[in-house]
Amino acid sequence: GIRKTPIVWQEVFNLNLTIPPDTIIDVWKGFDKYTIQNATQKNFRVILSGCWYLDHLKDTWQTYYDCDPRNFTGNRDLMIGGHASMWGEHVDASNFISRVWPRASAAAERLWTGDVSHGPLQTISKRIHNFRCRMVLLGFAAGPTGPGVCPKEVPYLTYNQISLSSEPALLVNDMNVRKEAME
Repeated sequence: GIRKTPIVWQEVFNLNLTIPPDTIIDVWKGFDKYTIQNATQKNFRVILSGCWYLDHLKDTWQTYYDCDPRNFTGNRDLMIGGHASMWGEHVDASNFISRVWPRASAAAERLWTGDVSHGPLQTISKRIHNFRCRMVLLGFAAGPTGPGVCPKEVPYLTYNQISLSSEPALLVNDMNVRKEAME
């Protein structure tokens, strides 16, 4: 049969409800070290999402990158990951891409690389900016990472330009031209 692992929000754990021992606790209320420490002390695996709510408009990619999910006292091996979330209160089809990208990539890099406290912020800053520029060149309305422009800034493709193209090869060719302009 298919093996399923339950994931519950932290309230279920904090209310001391009976949950299976293989349950994963999703800590979504900020970086709640108290819950993380208690859950790992009781040998529950934990994922963190509280640091990476993409609908929090005041947060920048730096805010997401600065959150280190392993910065707690307890069994760090039980911190198994995290996820970025975008709720719909401040987003619709017109601004979804610019709200998510490139900020979600900062959370992804933090989760992928783990302890990066020894690396300079300038390294990630350049990577995030270059990633944003690649997305722009491919026609995605990725949000800015700070002051400055991409080396070969191009106008964004509009939804109508993309959807009205009856020749998919034209769009792919246009993207290849934009990619070559970046190199």
